[in-house]
Amino acid sequence: MAAPLAIVALRSHRAGENGQIEALAAALSQRLGAPLETLTPRWRLPQANLLSLAHQVSSRGAAPLALPSAKGHLIISAALRNEALARALAQQSPQGMTVFLGRTWAPPGAFSLTVTTPQYRRPAHPKVLENPLTLHDLEADVPATAKEAEDARLPAVTGKALGVLIGGPSGPYTLGPKSARRLLAEALALAGDRPLWVTTSPRTPAPAVARLAAHPWRPQDRFLPWGSGPNPYRTILARAGALLVTGDSIAMLSEALGTGKAVRVFDLGDMAQRGSGRPRDRTVQSLAYSALFRLGPQRLSRDLRCVFEGLRDRPQFAFSPTPIPPEAWGPGAPAAPQLEATLARITALLEGA
Repeated sequence: MAAPLAIVALRSHRAGENGQIEALAAALSQRLGAPLETLTPRWRLPQANLLSLAHQVSSRGAAPLALPSAKGHLIISAALRNEALARALAQQSPQGMTVFLGRTWAPPGAFSLTVTTPQYRRPAHPKVLENPLTLHDLEADVPATAKEAEDARLPAVTGKALGVLIGGPSGPYTLGPKSARRLLAEALALAGDRPLWVTTSPRTPAPAVARLAAHPWRPQDRFLPWGSGPNPYRTILARAGALLVTGDSIAMLSEALGTGKAVRVFDLGDMAQRGSGRPRDRTVQSLAYSALFRLGPQRLSRDLRCVFEGLRDRPQFAFSPTPIPPEAWGPGAPAAPQLEATLARITALLEGA
């Protein structure tokens, strides 16, 4: 007999979005007692967005994506490439609903609910939920994180080190050698005698990684760039005593704040305030985005500062190099308020359907 409702996680081509999709889908499945199915589209044309839906295939082979057997389906997805596909799948269901995360190019009424953040500056709408930060489920991920914390490359201390999580370019912001040098100086000032646990991401540009690799690290420090072994990201979130995060990624910032630990954001340039005068890197792409941001339609850009502005009253949050008080270092208390707010909104949506 078909289930009354199935949760469908329609994966994106970006890891950060997949983390949010999977966190929400797993939490909904557990809360509603509904089966969860994960679908992974593969495009024959990597840049195809709204074309050739027949080219979607599942992760198991060349068969077209298909919904699991159920009387109704709640499809969760993100990214422009999946907008048309999510809507098409919902139309195949007797009772199909779609929850889309982040920014959408279709009007809000095209989805049952859009879950977004202030950076996209979406107008208020009955079918839009704006959370202050992106979704994560660190509370549910505690066992997995604890297992990862056995990483032998990091000393078996908890709550002592400063975790440094490094992203990459984003819109008008660039991470290059100048920013890397300043990041190192601010990290050392924040940590003092405490160890630094530093990791990069796939988006971190090679010149910045090279500058970090050339730094004369102290014996207690650990520089673990992305691709040099198992990803230490979750381990650092779990075991560092405080965190320094580059300001390019709201998803990374959301997870850092979700640990309950003291978090400092590294300003890649005019993030904390305009005209800060801090040394920064620039590229043709960042300059072009800056022009688009000032002169183009608001819909085509995003403003990370809108997120930061909403966090200024939180004692946990500040821009570096604001010092971290000694009493603020510690293991933290993971929480997922954005996830809870989203679950409540979707539950109410299902009850009213």
